[in-house]
Amino acid sequence: MRRNNKKIFIIILVLLISIGFAYLSTTLNISSLIGYTGNTFDIYFDRLREDTYKTDIVTEAAVDNKTTVNFSISLDQPASTYKLYADVYNGGTLDAMLDSWTLTNTLSEDEAKAIDISVSYADGTQLRQYDLLKAKLHEYVLVNVVYKDTISNDELLSSAGSLTCSLTMNYIQADEDLQKERNLQTITYIKNLNTEGTSISTTDHDGELRFIGADPNNYVTFNGNQTWRIIGVFDGKLKLIQDSIGTLSWSTSSKDVNSGSGINQWGESTYENGDPYYGSDLMRLLNPGYDNYEGDLCTGTASANSNDIYVCKNGNVSDYTTGLVNNSLYWNAQSGNCYKGGDYSYVSCDFTSNGLKDTLSRNMIDDNLWYLGSLDSVGENLYDGRITIDNMYRWERSDVSGKQCSNEYNTCTDTVVRTTRWVGKVGLIYPSDWAYATGGGTIGRNTCLSYSMGHVDVSGVNNWANNYQSCFQDDWLSVINSSFFWTINPRSSSTVSRTSFAIDNGKAIRGVSNLNSAIIRPTVYLKSNVTIASGDGSSGSPFVLSN
Repeated sequence: MRRNNKKIFIIILVLLISIGFAYLSTTLNISSLIGYTGNTFDIYFDRLREDTYKTDIVTEAAVDNKTTVNFSISLDQPASTYKLYADVYNGGTLDAMLDSWTLTNTLSEDEAKAIDISVSYADGTQLRQYDLLKAKLHEYVLVNVVYKDTISNDELLSSAGSLTCSLTMNYIQADEDLQKERNLQTITYIKNLNTEGTSISTTDHDGELRFIGADPNNYVTFNGNQTWRIIGVFDGKLKLIQDSIGTLSWSTSSKDVNSGSGINQWGESTYENGDPYYGSDLMRLLNPGYDNYEGDLCTGTASANSNDIYVCKNGNVSDYTTGLVNNSLYWNAQSGNCYKGGDYSYVSCDFTSNGLKDTLSRNMIDDNLWYLGSLDSVGENLYDGRITIDNMYRWERSDVSGKQCSNEYNTCTDTVVRTTRWVGKVGLIYPSDWAYATGGGTIGRNTCLSYSMGHVDVSGVNNWANNYQSCFQDDWLSVINSSFFWTINPRSSSTVSRTSFAIDNGKAIRGVSNLNSAIIRPTVYLKSNVTIASGDGSSGSPFVLSN
């Protein structure tokens, strides 16, 4: 019945971009702008793509007039859809932000019952005022037109017709104060529900908002119906952490490289000869883009005494095969092989239930800058208990890499070039994240912040675990009696380059060999346009996110 009562519906899309030059006078005088050679403000439609922005179909109409584009389409029956992806490009040298947008159409009241028109970004997130579009970068905007398949027979359109749909987008020069004002919405929401110094803190080294104490109200629904927790708000972005997804090695290697104990370089890099190094095992497990990665695997048999880990047949000379391993399994919520143990030992692993299975949540995760600095084991005296939280925070953001060994003992044998920065989607917490989460308990938070909170070598120094137990007992990121859980930062040493920092039984920070199996707690930064829509953050009423 529906298919016989169809109406050919012609839709003329008119996309418009305007540039708010007048706004420049409030942040940058126009006459002064002329004097700065090369500063330009130029936002336009670079091209249009139909159906999906990944296809090669390009509409030439966008070439002639880059700020106004006319485009005609037709829908002839219920369930017909049309998607137009407009590539908005900032071709200037000044960052811009979206000031306003208007989506209008000429649908009659009856037509509106059958036709739905919406606009969003290509990944499904909503357009929001002050969304940033940096210089020389693109943003795909989606206009989605649907002839509904849920309408009743009497709502079917019965004659031919047409409409005009216009999307007008107004961009202005980026303004840091306005960006902060929008980001304050999330911070204000949290502050209205929490008490400074008891459940949140905004006075630490970085001045950002962090949740503190034994069990603050920082629960949030994410990745479908899973409950995650919010570490804090950093640069206007919510930082989330998931509960344990299992225990695996941070990295592994063959026995002739760092004695099979792995390499403490998190992100992609190169070897000294220029060949690519694809990053640590955990990084490739958690992040997209490594679906087809193949690595060496031990050719041994599974041992029932070691949780079905496949270990090498020969304790001295390894035998290997090649296969898919750690290949974005968590990001894709899939199962496969994961490294666990030294010398490329591996185990079967399954992330179909606790991996990133929700497309909307994956689209909320931002590519973020992560700091991979380590403590200065050469230039600092580490044996006087000075691993305070502020010092650790400073080391994490330093240019001190995880490889400082002189190789005097021939135990630092990898040739991977270390980096102290990484841009990616899924990481692990910083050591300082764990320590800053303390509420101080009975001795007070300031005492915990000023006291050493970790080991510096095998013997360690006085730390929270040995003395101020109230510090970790009043810390929601502590997992007591849970062995170790990994952080993202390498542990530098004058003798080895195969250790990274882990939280030791939830009580202290300690350098651990990368081949060890420790708990993995994925950590992400959400895009700045993701805010809290509802909920009070308690376990019974977790925060609900909106974008």
